[in-house]
Amino acid sequence: MNVAIIGFGNIAIKHKEAIEYAGDTVIASVNRSEKGNQLAKEYGIPRTYSTIESMLQEESPDAILVTVSYENIYDITKLLIPFKIPLLIEKPAGTSLAQLNELIQLSEQYGTLVQVAMNRRHYEIFHKALEHMGGIDKLSAIDVEWSETPLKLLFQKGYSREQVAKIIYGNSIHGIDMATFFGGDLENIHTQVSNFGDDFRWYMQFVAKSSRGVLVSFRSSWDHPVPWKMVMSTKARRYVFAPLEKCMVHETNIGEMYALTCEEQNLSIKAGFMGQWNAFKQTILNLEIPLIHDLKSCIVSMSIAEDFYTKLMNASK
Repeated sequence: MNVAIIGFGNIAIKHKEAIEYAGDTVIASVNRSEKGNQLAKEYGIPRTYSTIESMLQEESPDAILVTVSYENIYDITKLLIPFKIPLLIEKPAGTSLAQLNELIQLSEQYGTLVQVAMNRRHYEIFHKALEHMGGIDKLSAIDVEWSETPLKLLFQKGYSREQVAKIIYGNSIHGIDMATFFGGDLENIHTQVSNFGDDFRWYMQFVAKSSRGVLVSFRSSWDHPVPWKMVMSTKARRYVFAPLEKCMVHETNIGEMYALTCEEQNLSIKAGFMGQWNAFKQTILNLEIPLIHDLKSCIVSMSIAEDFYTKLMNASK
């Protein structure tokens, strides 16, 4: 497949590695800045453009990868959907639930395939753990601990206060989606937040139970950032992912701990990127394969993010 990339930066480099490992080719890149175009050329992309329209006049990509900054994903995706070219877009698909719903309606109107690059859904080590416990039906609980570093974003990266606030959509959506995706169809979602002011001393959490009976929790602190962590529980076993790319199995009955490993850990490619690219590619090549990572699959996690954001904004007044 021939692929065009919109917005070439660090994350696009990781995508390009996965695309090429799968035997596909990045033929062009579009960037607003000359710096982005120069970087694309340094990484071997033969043709660069300053506008999407000029690229589409000259190229016929089989798919387009959107890796612009999180605040711009919605606008670029909205612009691209009418061209009916399959899109793999970085997350989040908008910085509000309303924006996500608009993209869903637009993609249905034009029949455009849009997959959201929730790469942690595709971590091989997560699926290895589920296989090890005997399948996802054996999962009894999933707990995610997440945090952000608002002071670093404010004072080192120069984010505006509005940009930092919307990191709930831009980055925390990763952790929220891990809980909702692996937990299953959630019922009676209960969210809570606390806002202690002073440059985003925010806490947020949700608990729920899935239709499969899985207990699901997500906890996030911006006041004392902690390493990201996920725990999958089953009968007499805990699978601890801390860091997320590694897994330690705790055997309760025999008091042993051991590591699970997977092939992905031996690759230089960023975790989850091969899985998400292959899922996207297979759907394009065989339209009978359902796209389970589409825009609609993000509704639950985006709804929770929206609830967090709204409650925290109201708490700050």
